[in-house]
Amino acid sequence: MNTPHSSPFRHLLVAVDGSQAALQALDTAAELAHAFHSRLSLVSVYRHFSYTNRRYTQLRVGPIEAASPVELSLKSLAEEALLQAQTRLTQRGLRADCHLRRGTPATVILELADQLSVDAIVLGSHAEGDRLFGSLADRVSAQAHCSCIRVRGVGSGI
Repeated sequence: MNTPHSSPFRHLLVAVDGSQAALQALDTAAELAHAFHSRLSLVSVYRHFSYTNRRYTQLRVGPIEAASPVELSLKSLAEEALLQAQTRLTQRGLRADCHLRRGTPATVILELADQLSVDAIVLGSHAEGDRLFGSLADRVSAQAHCSCIRVRGVGSGI
């Protein structure tokens, strides 16, 4: 049996967005956490939305109170994804630290993984991905300084 000190997965970061693929990644992370007595952290990322220039959708000056209704909706969806993931873990007898962040998902996930010194990032992966630009899982896997576990949807068409 692994102890927390000998585990290859002492700390797992799970990216959640409310999608079926993310929930399957969360379930996989929960199984790993049980098996290896891992610490879990969740991250949900929302993007800034600009009405005026799509090119600058990551930039916003000023407090969240000055955000557009669309950005507030995106933030709310990210909060719901964290709450749903937290509830799902609680039902399994697990808990996790939660992180809500604004920015580019791949960049935020990679920065947080480094800040938290996680052993692995767990991500849901769509089978078809984004053929033109690559998927989020592709970008994170290619740049991460830790292990990445890509969970493909099983039996859900993902």
